Amino acid sequence: MEQQAQPRDAAMPGAEDGTEHRVRVLGETRRLILAVSVVMLLSTVSSIAMAVLIAMRSDDLSAAAVLPMAIIGLLYVIPGVSLLTWAATIRNFVREPTNDGLDRVLEGQRSFWRLVVILIVVNLIGSFLLGLIGPLLETL
Repeated sequence: MEQQAQPRDAAMPGAEDGTEHRVRVLGETRRLILAVSVVMLLSTVSSIAMAVLIAMRSDDLSAAAVLPMAIIGLLYVIPGVSLLTWAATIRNFVREPTNDGLDRVLEGQRSFWRLVVILIVVNLIGSFLLGLIGPLLETL
């Protein structure tokens, strides 16, 4: 017996296939995503505030610490905003579960983890380069 193709924008099937459970789990996950996003954005604000406070001091050592602190703080903005966007997508899906909505939620997940991998690679390369260049700068 052949199954008929379901339109892309059709409502998802009912509880018989676990859809209600999936929607509930995504709704619960959304709260965790929002919590992580808020922590990341607060970390950004605190890192930049600390960088500004340190920059106001006059010694050279504290001035050298400002740039890395500001960069680390700004690096938290991108995933923090990405998580907020993903949480909004999940909220829309939970309100009206459709196949297209689920596709958007999964695409948001894929995009977020791609961003995380890019940030990790950039961090590793940056740390490696600083490890190589740091001793060279000390000899100057």
